[in-house]
Amino acid sequence: MPGTAIGKGLHTLDLLASEINGVTVNDVAAHLGIPKAGAYKVLNALVACNVVREDAAAGRYFLTLQLTRLGFLYLSRSGISAVYQPILDRLAESTGELVRLALAEGDRITWVGLAQGAKSGLRIAPDTGRDVYLHVTATGKAWLATFPLEHAVKLVLDRGFGEPDEFGPNAIRSIERLIDELKTASKDGYAISVDEYIAGMSAVAMVIPGYDGAPLGTLSIAGPTARMTPSQMRKLCPQLKTAANELSALSPIIAGRSAG
Repeated sequence: MPGTAIGKGLHTLDLLASEINGVTVNDVAAHLGIPKAGAYKVLNALVACNVVREDAAAGRYFLTLQLTRLGFLYLSRSGISAVYQPILDRLAESTGELVRLALAEGDRITWVGLAQGAKSGLRIAPDTGRDVYLHVTATGKAWLATFPLEHAVKLVLDRGFGEPDEFGPNAIRSIERLIDELKTASKDGYAISVDEYIAGMSAVAMVIPGYDGAPLGTLSIAGPTARMTPSQMRKLCPQLKTAANELSALSPIIAGRSAG
């Protein structure tokens, strides 16, 4: 797939989605491992489809809102959000924190829904619609813990640990620590992150079992580290588990609609 025209286009869109300041032709060529002329061809095809725009003066390319529009249109028409949103809303209301739902598909897991429980103070706006950073989020670690360790480590290494200043001060930077935390998450039935993804933010997450035995996704509660202490996150686990079980009971509907 990566070597096909469609594969190159999709890989280019992945790159553009992670670069808010846009990319150059050289960036795309390096990302795809192809000559500069080939990168031009891929970008021009995406521009023609109106999913990418070119800033000729800056020599950079950016995503348009076309893919975002299509994504939200699909979600609104599929009815997926109508199934899960009431559960997220109730959990956010009872905990007073940010609740997030991520759905899994193959070797990827993506944030698709949220409910904000905080009425004042610090309110966190997550990257809904983006793939989860696996090694620095409670969501990612809870999901990784469902895989054999070798496969979980490979998924993280394929994406990398990130740049030194990319995540929070407690971000995982070694395979050894990753394995330790995945073992703990598997034993405890939940995963936590403290100042890992973003400095000052902590979260706890649990896997949502799917109807076919594979994880449907994860459900998490996040908030400021000052109030989301490890002991507080443990106290929230019963509510989190209840909501995750509710979503699990609806997994045939959610999975069926997300599959089209």
